[in-house]
Amino acid sequence: MTSPMKAETKSREVKNANERRSQQHLRGAIDNSNRHCIVPSLHAPPPLTPTHASVAS
Repeated sequence: MTSPMKAETKSREVKNANERRSQQHLRGAIDNSNRHCIVPSLHAPPPLTPTHASVAS
């Protein structure tokens, strides 16, 4: 049987891990939304060199 003290620290560790994971998830979501905003504007103008079109055809 584990002592209450050990159980306490265990639950605190789990809580910290969960918080860290949710923080990373939030940060990833923000990065993704930023990327979605930036990428279309980068790819909106047609490429200056038509090499991609010639390769595709």
